[in-house]
Amino acid sequence: MKFARKISIMLSLLLVGLSITACSSKKTSQVQDTQPSSNKIRLAYKEWDDAISSTFVVGEVLQDMGYQVEMVPLDNIFMWKSVADGSADAMVTAWLPTTNGPEYKRYKNNVDIIGESLVDGAKAGFIVPSYMSVNSIADLKK
Repeated sequence: MKFARKISIMLSLLLVGLSITACSSKKTSQVQDTQPSSNKIRLAYKEWDDAISSTFVVGEVLQDMGYQVEMVPLDNIFMWKSVADGSADAMVTAWLPTTNGPEYKRYKNNVDIIGESLVDGAKAGFIVPSYMSVNSIADLKK
């Protein structure tokens, strides 16, 4: 039940965000359009499991809303570049502030972050079953 609620909240946030202009060729202090300029939306994504699933869920919902959605798989740096230069309309998988921090720093004047899709404090890292008695990356060598 909690998982379904989190997914529902995440999708709602993503949809609200995608209905606003997700990027522009220049940084503005406020979003001027509340709808994409056409019926077509290009979603860039990196081919990481979480990015694929998030992007395709958002893409399906947008298609149900009547948009023509093109999914564009790209290497991480090219995904950021494509949103920054306008060749893609949005991405839904920025891991900030750490994992994608360098990309954001490089392109921050040409992209707008419109919201979070995960709760504050979400962590990225290794996860192992409790029966493994692993406490560090070094322990994985055993």
